[in-house]
Amino acid sequence: MGFKFSKKWKEYLCIFLIPTIALVNSLVQFYISSTSSLVKWKGGGFGMYSAIHYTDRNIWIEFNTESNKYYLNPFNYVDIAPYLIYPNREALFKLTKEVLELDLRVQGNAITMQKNAPKIEPIKKINVYALDTSIILKDKKYHQEIITQEGFDIEQFHSHKN
Repeated sequence: MGFKFSKKWKEYLCIFLIPTIALVNSLVQFYISSTSSLVKWKGGGFGMYSAIHYTDRNIWIEFNTESNKYYLNPFNYVDIAPYLIYPNREALFKLTKEVLELDLRVQGNAITMQKNAPKIEPIKKINVYALDTSIILKDKKYHQEIITQEGFDIEQFHSHKN
C-alpha cells in the first residue's frame, strides 16, 4: 500500500510547494543569466522574468550595394518601438520598407539624411539585425546577442504590395 496525502496536504502542496518551485527556478535562471554568458531567454524559459523586454533591443540595417556596405541604426529616423517587441521577418520587412521611403544618403560607411551628402548607390541586398543590447560579459569582452537576422533582396520591396 502506498503513501497517501490527506486532502489538506494536497491543498498545501498546490498552494505553497508548486509556486515555490517555480519561484526558485526563476531566481536560479535570473542569477545564472546575470553572472554568466547564458542569454536570458535560454536555459530555463524564464526570460520574461529575467530580462527587460524590448527596451534592451536595437535594430541595425545593412545595405549592400554593388561596391560597398552601409549601416543604419533607424532609431533616429523612424519609430522602431513597434518592431522591437517581436522582431520577426514580417516586422523587420515593414521597418525596412519604411526606411527605404526615406531620402537615403551616404556619409562614410553609414547612412545619413543630410541633404549635402551624396545619395546612396543602387541597393542590391539588405540585411536586418535585431540585437539584444544588454551588455553580456563573455570571454572578457562585451557583445550584443543577435535575436533575429533577416536578409531581403531589393526586388522584394518593389514587388511587395501594401
